[in-house]
Amino acid sequence: MRFDLANPLAIRPKTASVDSTYAAREDLPERVEIENVAFEGFMVRREVISRIGFPDPSFFIFYDDVDFAIRARRAGYRIWAVRDARLVRQLDFNQQHDLAGWKGFYMFRNLFVVHFRYGENVLVRLKPWLIALVVVLLSPLRGGRGRPAT
Repeated sequence: MRFDLANPLAIRPKTASVDSTYAAREDLPERVEIENVAFEGFMVRREVISRIGFPDPSFFIFYDDVDFAIRARRAGYRIWAVRDARLVRQLDFNQQHDLAGWKGFYMFRNLFVVHFRYGENVLVRLKPWLIALVVVLLSPLRGGRGRPAT
């Protein structure tokens, strides 16, 4: 529901989701306005595509939907989650467990691009550089390259 690109201290920009805000489906209103949407099950009017274009293919696998949603909202469109819509996912996928693989590379790269492009202030736009610096500095402690010999 909330994707915060204004607070530089927000570790994760997704600060509120439908399932974290509403305990049960019956607690949801019929429609809930949201800031971001996953492309799975997402429906969009042709008018939106005509105005803002197709999803940016450079994002490849992650954050293409975030980029599209931000562009749509900035063009004046609203995004709604519909309580009674149902999505049946064909494959289970938990992206949080693949951060070290190729998907993790695209996840971080594209998250950083979203911050660079759409960060609402200089501190948010600089946050990816700080995250990268912290990861590099902590890498030897976590067993990465440059690990001190024991």
